[in-house]
Amino acid sequence: MILVVSHAGDGHLPAVTAKLDEAGADWVLLDTDLYPEPIRIDDGPAGCCLRMDGREIRLRDVRAVWWRRPRPPVITGRSPEVTRWAQRQAFAALDSALGAVSALWVNHPRHNRQAEDKPANLRRAAALGLDVPDWRVTNDPVVAAAFAAGHETIIVKPVEAAYVTPTRSLWTRRLGDSGPLDHIGPEPYLLQQFIDKTEDVRVTVVGTTVFAVAIDSQATTETSVDMRAGDLAALDHQPIELPPRVASALLLLCADLQLQFAAIDLVRDQDGALWFLEVNPNGQWAWLEQLADVPIAGALTRLLMT
Repeated sequence: MILVVSHAGDGHLPAVTAKLDEAGADWVLLDTDLYPEPIRIDDGPAGCCLRMDGREIRLRDVRAVWWRRPRPPVITGRSPEVTRWAQRQAFAALDSALGAVSALWVNHPRHNRQAEDKPANLRRAAALGLDVPDWRVTNDPVVAAAFAAGHETIIVKPVEAAYVTPTRSLWTRRLGDSGPLDHIGPEPYLLQQFIDKTEDVRVTVVGTTVFAVAIDSQATTETSVDMRAGDLAALDHQPIELPPRVASALLLLCADLQLQFAAIDLVRDQDGALWFLEVNPNGQWAWLEQLADVPIAGALTRLLMT
């Protein structure tokens, strides 16, 4: 049995679940929008059982888990303080039960959390021989200004996710001088040497298969620094082959992080060199399949059915 842990509103699910159905796979969706009510959990010495949609799911029967951006437990009808407490209880119970599943994970949440450490991954990538822009993480304006002074241009980005609120995200910004850095903090930011790029390259790793797509991010002003800041669908997308050295290093990086799936951001500079920016262990990919015709859903399906 394949267990999909996500929510029914995730637009990435249909492409994979349709292929699972075509292949006759036994799979079930643990819709976290419905947890903990009406999903029932029964965990004990003999193992865990989930009851949902009139079906009893014994976790010992699970052979693969697709952990696809699940949402926090839904608790209603209580005070904010009790709600937060109850959500922690619900998450802890499910996390413990699923953590005991001995199966192929795409990816295990513990490995996802490790892979979300941007500074650590910059160090890993450099150690594997990838080109990595110079960087600093700081909330000290003096350190930030000194770093900026050492480069013609730098960019600033969040240390973790860009998402702030449902209506606000902190996109990567280019800074031509150190003036704005006078107001940095109190939260630290990730500062990086600016790479004058000709295009972005989005790499999707599924198992040991590498899909690379070149994106003409320089076609519009809005997408020139951070391609997410504009209309991605309006940009030209072309599948490409990575240099073997780069592809091998990225596979080693994923193996080091114990990731079966990863979305990796590279940029190509004016001399044609590829620079590593970051790895996202649960990144988006459906738009690449639509715009560049790369068969990521099929690769994920085959991996889950291995």
